Amino acid sequence: MDALELAGNGIEKMSKLREEMEVFFLEQSRVIRMANAATIGEFNFCLIGGVGIAKSMIVESWFRSIDGSKFMLKLMNKNMSYEELFGPVNMDELMAGRMTRNVEGFLPAVHYFFKDEIFKTSPMMLNPSLRVVNEKKFTNGNVEIDCPLRVLVGASNEKPSTEAFRAFWSRMLGRIEVKGIADKNNYLELLSRDGSRPNFDHVGLTLEEVDAVSKVRGLVVVPSEIKEAMWNIRGKLKEAGIDSLDDRKSVWVVNKLLKSEALMSGSPEVGPEHLGILVDALWENLGEQATVSNIVSDIVGSGDDVECKKLLVQAQEIAITSQDKYHELVPHRWVDYLEASADYRQAMVNIKCSMESIRSMSIGERKVYASECLAEIVSKIGQMDALMNDAKIEGGN
Repeated sequence: MDALELAGNGIEKMSKLREEMEVFFLEQSRVIRMANAATIGEFNFCLIGGVGIAKSMIVESWFRSIDGSKFMLKLMNKNMSYEELFGPVNMDELMAGRMTRNVEGFLPAVHYFFKDEIFKTSPMMLNPSLRVVNEKKFTNGNVEIDCPLRVLVGASNEKPSTEAFRAFWSRMLGRIEVKGIADKNNYLELLSRDGSRPNFDHVGLTLEEVDAVSKVRGLVVVPSEIKEAMWNIRGKLKEAGIDSLDDRKSVWVVNKLLKSEALMSGSPEVGPEHLGILVDALWENLGEQATVSNIVSDIVGSGDDVECKKLLVQAQEIAITSQDKYHELVPHRWVDYLEASADYRQAMVNIKCSMESIRSMSIGERKVYASECLAEIVSKIGQMDALMNDAKIEGGN
């Protein structure tokens, strides 16, 4: 199997895994999508939220489902020993006068590492942890070893409050404020379950396939209009007092996050529809998400809105120029006409409402919705055209 075929299988399996997890973990699609993007882009992300909302279970379910990978979950605390994170001392080596550690199963030897309560890490762990995260290196005795770490996931009830942890926070490309279930129907669905843990091993995603997808990421094209949008977004963020998109992070966002998002949707290039995920990457402080969302929507959605509104206007014009001719129907078909006309008028209402509210939709939904409105009105007109033709035949016209 060649590399492209392997990557294609990986993308397909990731999509299946994402879909199944979104069914199980209600209202947590953003977290799951970020885990998918991070797997492809090999970047770190952080989840901020209270207890009991499945942060740990989502992360563990996603990364443990990758066959052939090594995953470690650790609940951090300020009294944690060096051994708990980097492995115990190798006693045989110590007896021989060499100080080394058995790192297998610990941070220096895993592909995916989940630090729960990440900002409660012991201060003595910060520098060696950062070296593994940033440089993928660990000094074991007198030997410097390469670390296979691809993704570090952090979880916390709050943002770091001390400068010591800012280095960790700055390395978190993805940042999601996770909340519990808000929809009543989803809550009732949750209560109907028995609380058992899910297992997604049957999807069959392998580390080899993940690696192939990550390599293909480099082939994704970033058009000039996307680079222009990034420049405009950075400017608007600075105007709003949000200094979250420096040069280094800009490169990460484009090459790691956006290219991964494009691959997840099966696209060979980054488009405006892929920029919605920036909302979960460009805020610095809790409470800034709404501002970031508005900035992204205003800049990225402006061109998209024009195209969408053209579709809606087209549907409206077709409807207006067509409606008068249906009064030619002979009386004995008016019952059928009125029934079809009611559907037609509802389609018109939908168009009017969508023209007013399209900016409240996500970027990825706009073109789809506008196209559906156009298709709907054309379909209704087709139904009434058929009625009119039947009426003319029956009336002998």
